Amino acid sequence: MTGLIIGKYLPMHMGHVNAILKAIYMCDELFVVVIYNEEIDREMCENDNFKYIEPEIRTRWITQLAKDVKNTKIIKIKEEVLENGKLDFSGNTEKIFKTIGKKIDRLFHTDLNYYNHIKEKYSGIESLIEHYDLKKFSISSTQIRKEGIFNHWDNIPTVVRPYFVKKIVIVGTESSGKSTLTKHLAKLYNTNYVEEYGRALCEKMGGYDGIFTPDLFRIIAYGHKMAEFKEINYSNKILFIDTEIIVTQYFSELLVGKDPLLDIIAERDHYDLWIYLEPDIEWITDGYRTYGDEEKRIQNNNKLKKMLDDRNIEYHAIGGSYIERITKAIELVDEIMKK
Repeated sequence: MTGLIIGKYLPMHMGHVNAILKAIYMCDELFVVVIYNEEIDREMCENDNFKYIEPEIRTRWITQLAKDVKNTKIIKIKEEVLENGKLDFSGNTEKIFKTIGKKIDRLFHTDLNYYNHIKEKYSGIESLIEHYDLKKFSISSTQIRKEGIFNHWDNIPTVVRPYFVKKIVIVGTESSGKSTLTKHLAKLYNTNYVEEYGRALCEKMGGYDGIFTPDLFRIIAYGHKMAEFKEINYSNKILFIDTEIIVTQYFSELLVGKDPLLDIIAERDHYDLWIYLEPDIEWITDGYRTYGDEEKRIQNNNKLKKMLDDRNIEYHAIGGSYIERITKAIELVDEIMKK
């Protein structure tokens, strides 16, 4: 038996997972088709105030879901439109079947438009909609887009969640309270955080004095990004991050000089919220900090801010006492989670 399941997966939810896994068990060979039309999909997401998802990412989700199954083939097919700008369901149905090139025996459908056209054009295909368990999985991608991903987090598969996790980075110069605030926010929001990789690496090597070379900052930048990649897969809606690559570049400039590669990496970085901590709390000497002189602290603070401003990064500066800082940070985080 050869099966077919078609959907946009915009986004993929647990109803899709249920349908795909049951189809895998009920077919000798299963074709999962990800249909897309970038212009129409982008407009649909924009109307729903929802983050657009590239078809390659949607395909990746299904690939991850079915990676241990040999009888499943995932195909990405671009939908064509009619002269009036509407999707050509009839023509696209033929395109799907031509691409597969095999007789389809069983149809698992998540898109009723395609189901209706397939039923009309191709007789003898068995519909298996009764196996969808629609009472348990009554959610739809449209509902998720309109009501917000976090309002339906329990219906979002684990392979999909990392794409929607909000990344919140806390930056600042030495002894500005970054590590403390990062850890406390992660505890308050019951999620993960990424520690400052450069500091952890230097502590592991025994200290800062006389160890820095240009290549070390590249190692720090790479290690930090890999830590983000790891932690975001297990985060609860938010990931808090202590420093990032621009701060790494900042320290590189202070100690060994500017590295163009760090700028290239930074250009491709994205965070949903930047929190900048002012150095207006007491300097704490811990054996790993260098620029404790008050004049130098102000000078370095201005330097880092300029580096962010030059890149047109919108950040929120927070100063004051520890309670003032965390109170303001919570307000900023709560606001970003509504978007």
